[in-house]
Amino acid sequence: MKVFLAASFRIEEDQKFLERIRRLLEKEGNAVWCAKDHIGDYYGTEDRERLKEIIEIEKDEILKSDLVVVLLNKLVPGPIMQLFYAAEFEIPTILYLKNENDGIRLSPWLRYHCKVVRTDRTFLIALSQVKKKVEKEFL
Repeated sequence: MKVFLAASFRIEEDQKFLERIRRLLEKEGNAVWCAKDHIGDYYGTEDRERLKEIIEIEKDEILKSDLVVVLLNKLVPGPIMQLFYAAEFEIPTILYLKNENDGIRLSPWLRYHCKVVRTDRTFLIALSQVKKKVEKEFL
């Protein structure tokens, strides 16, 4: 499967989380696309043409994906917008909340549009379910 991996990668802890989940996805045989690798750190970009280029690249990659995985340590707008963009096109989405007991309360909108997981075990279960669904569609 092709997986679009979305996350905030502003701090080292988030980058470690992203790399751990990327390795997990790749170990399961998935091709992983992540903006950090293909576009770089674009936070703070203000040039309108560059902003448009970044967003169009990401939207195109989301549409080419079988699954969108969003990793969150805290609620940040960018990855949430990517999740809703995927949901608009009925692309399966998994939201992995890193801190199990940090008190993040999710909007019903998030729970409606994606599968929410909080551990590697539940993440792998959700990933397996999506993979079966995708494979079934192509049989």
